[in-house]
Amino acid sequence: MPRKDVEALNWVRYFSNGLTDRPAMYRVTADEAAAVAAAYLLFADAYAQVVPLEMRTASAVSAKDAARARAESACRPLYARIKSDPTVADSDKILIGVRPINSARTRIGPPASMPLISLVMVTLDGHMLLVRDAETPSRMRKADGAVQVQLFGAIGDGATSQYIGSYSRPRITIRYPQTANGQSVTYCARWINRRGEVGPWSRPLILPIVAVATRVTNLAA
Repeated sequence: MPRKDVEALNWVRYFSNGLTDRPAMYRVTADEAAAVAAAYLLFADAYAQVVPLEMRTASAVSAKDAARARAESACRPLYARIKSDPTVADSDKILIGVRPINSARTRIGPPASMPLISLVMVTLDGHMLLVRDAETPSRMRKADGAVQVQLFGAIGDGATSQYIGSYSRPRITIRYPQTANGQSVTYCARWINRRGEVGPWSRPLILPIVAVATRVTNLAA
């Protein structure tokens, strides 16, 4: 449903009229069409009470918002049902504001490539790293479908790798406390998409820690 109230009201009107005029085409019952029509009338009446500025009180706006919410609740299940109904033609769906399913759209899977981790510089209390995609190492870009990189690290030989953080930018600065000075850290990373699906692990990057400052990181607490 459109964000603006006037556009949302018009959308509900077209949707309601279509269901009322041709319930059999859209596979709805007379009661379902009547419920949407009643919700539309309540929404239209409440909206009319807030259009003149002199009538736009807090209670009137609250009533309009409640009426809009009821209209959305009445339309939502029928919209979903009509959208997924293969017996209703796409052209008929469009007539009442229902967006047909895009059969050409394919699901984007987890990232297929791994990150490349490299050292930019050693800082006074840690490392500045650069993360790129293995398939396009000359460009500052993520893997296809990835939104962030998850970085892990293990301090010392045989240590368990710990989650450091998730980052959307290619340059990452990691800091350590002075107590970590002289140890080594093994970094590894993987891409993650919006669904939380992860790609393959990167090759490990082992670096010495030179920490002369006293800042605390979430990795070597």
